[in-house]
Amino acid sequence: MKTKTFFLLCTLLLSSFAIQKANAQESDITQAIKFKPSSLIFGTVQMGYEIKVSKNSSFQVDGVYIMRNINEVEYTGFGGAVQYRFYLQDTALKGWFVGPYGLYASSTGTNDLKFTRTTVGLAIGYQFQLNPVIIDIFTGPAYYSFKADDPDYDAVLSGFGPLIGFSLGIGF
Repeated sequence: MKTKTFFLLCTLLLSSFAIQKANAQESDITQAIKFKPSSLIFGTVQMGYEIKVSKNSSFQVDGVYIMRNINEVEYTGFGGAVQYRFYLQDTALKGWFVGPYGLYASSTGTNDLKFTRTTVGLAIGYQFQLNPVIIDIFTGPAYYSFKADDPDYDAVLSGFGPLIGFSLGIGF
C-alpha cells in the first residue's frame, strides 16, 4: 500500500510540473524532475532533480527509497545519488552526455541484517526533450561495493559491472 501511495504522489507531482510548463512562455528547459522506472526492477524507487549549471553541463541529485523482499525478509532504507553531466552539444539537459556518477544507499531487513551499497561509475547517455517530457537513457562502467553485517555477502556481490538505466521526467 505504501508503494502505491508513493507512486501516486510522484505521478501527481510530475503532472503538476507538466501543467506548469504547458502554461509557461519560456521554451528553454533548464531543470527537470525525473522518475527512474528501471529502479523498480531492483526494489527501489528513485527520483531526481537535474539543473543546468553552465551552457553545456548540469548537476543531478537523486533520492532513493528501498523496499525489497529477499527470501521472505523485507528490506527498507534510503539513499542518494549524484551526477555531474557534460553535454557534448551546446545545450545542457539535451543530447549526448558523459559524467561521473555516485550512489550510496543503506537498508535494514526485518532480520536486523544491514546492507550498504556504494556505486561509482561513468554515465554515458542521451537525453531527449519532448517539451516538456524528458527521456533519459544511460549506460557505462561502474564499480559496485556491497557491505553487510554478515561478511559472507560482501565478496559475492561487489565488483565491476554495467551502469544501465532510464528516467522519465518533466522539464521546465
